Amino acid sequence: MSDKDKKDLIKAEIPSQEDKRTFGEKFSLLLRKKWLTNSVSTIVIFAILICLFILINLGVQKLDLEDIDVTKNQIYTVSKESKELLKDLKETVTVYVFGFNNNTTDYSLNQENIVRLLKQYDNASEYVKYEVLTQESNMAKIQEYQLEAGYDYLVFESATSHKLVTDSDLVSYDYTSGQKVYLVEETITNSIFGVTSDKRPKAYFVSGHGEVPLAGIQTAVLYLGNENVDSTPIDLKTTSVIPADCSVLVIMAPTEDYFESEVAQIKDYINNGGNIMITSLTSIDGMTKLTNFQQILDMYGVKIESNGYVFENDPTKAMANAPFVITPSLATASTITANISKSGYVYIPYAGRIVTNDDEWLDNNRIEKVNLAWSSNSSVFITDLTKNVYEAAGTAESGSCDIAVMMVKTLKDGDPNDETTTSKAIFITDSMFSADYVVEGVSSYYPMSYIKNNKDLFLNSIEHLAGKTNIISIRKDMSTSTYAPTQTQNLVVFAIVFSVPVVIIIAGIVVGIVRRRKK
Repeated sequence: MSDKDKKDLIKAEIPSQEDKRTFGEKFSLLLRKKWLTNSVSTIVIFAILICLFILINLGVQKLDLEDIDVTKNQIYTVSKESKELLKDLKETVTVYVFGFNNNTTDYSLNQENIVRLLKQYDNASEYVKYEVLTQESNMAKIQEYQLEAGYDYLVFESATSHKLVTDSDLVSYDYTSGQKVYLVEETITNSIFGVTSDKRPKAYFVSGHGEVPLAGIQTAVLYLGNENVDSTPIDLKTTSVIPADCSVLVIMAPTEDYFESEVAQIKDYINNGGNIMITSLTSIDGMTKLTNFQQILDMYGVKIESNGYVFENDPTKAMANAPFVITPSLATASTITANISKSGYVYIPYAGRIVTNDDEWLDNNRIEKVNLAWSSNSSVFITDLTKNVYEAAGTAESGSCDIAVMMVKTLKDGDPNDETTTSKAIFITDSMFSADYVVEGVSSYYPMSYIKNNKDLFLNSIEHLAGKTNIISIRKDMSTSTYAPTQTQNLVVFAIVFSVPVVIIIAGIVVGIVRRRKK
């Protein structure tokens, strides 16, 4: 065999380097040799890719696929709570969208996102419809509600009522934390039910005795308003009787005693079936000096010990490094706390404790006790406020403490022609948990009303007493730090996103041409 034949045999037995390449490598090599070495071919490929990208996007838009909400708080998705409430809707409500198409500073309030949310409402209930209003589509409706160009409105319309909501009603701003608070879903859900309800509940907040003012619970007041509950201050010194439209009387941590005439008004209100909510604040004297005020609590067999606070020894029931800020257990059977207990919790700082009369007394006075929140069995109740927290905890009384209770007092039995008359009272041993104040040890940035489900416990309590049945028991945490770029900054971002790839491609073409010329 000749040398040439031997070499040919060896070449046939040994696979070439080209044969060892994978399909992907071969395709890449072919693409580079046949196409990318030619500038015209490169431009053609680039143009084809752009066209494919555009065609795919147009196709996806025509399919009208459901959006995927990747935001932390699911701000573009209707919550399960709202969908559950919509099941009870039996009257058609049409939501008209006017404007919202020029909102470049707040993407969440663009018309696209508003309509996206309303479409989910439409899908969730046959009784919810929506329509985008323009001068061309429905000028008559624009004139009917006197909607002005340049402004943003949502109009909720039922057969018997309507409500106008502006873009400012969909967002609030907390100056304590510098946060925007989005209330889009809450406002839409409650406006839908607002135009189908015959009565708007009213909560009266008592003032004049050192109570927490409405200015200190503006977050709660804002939510109540969006959920169709009016909040009104009342000074009992200047009235002779509590107004008949009072759905619930709220007394938040009085520090001065009431006059007997004021107590008499509240007693009359209770005996006529009025509902009441009372909160407290821990202090050295607590409520021990409020002897007249105690007469109101005595009607339900309740005493609030706010001259001390609960200290948790169970680390799972308190904030880390702050055992005086407790996360009490919550009742799973009450509509006030059931959903919170399943998926959240509340933080209560320096909580006092509630002591109720024995079961025999409650039975004789036809009062039912419903526990809403309580501390663990390993907790202690500190009454010596002059000592160091940990030193005082060592000698404090141990055992579970009631933090929040509801007492249901039967005043009159029902008969076939009349309903049973009751008076409900909710007692909570702290007021700070729902206030717009920052508490050291909890957060140096967020007020207590923003922490976990604190606002839900407060709002659910008031709305339950006010007789509301369509309650959003867990509200979205809509607080967020927002950044609104300027027009110049938008142009810079646009240039980076679109110009840089083009520059890279052109540079590649130029380099390829230069290399070929050097050869």
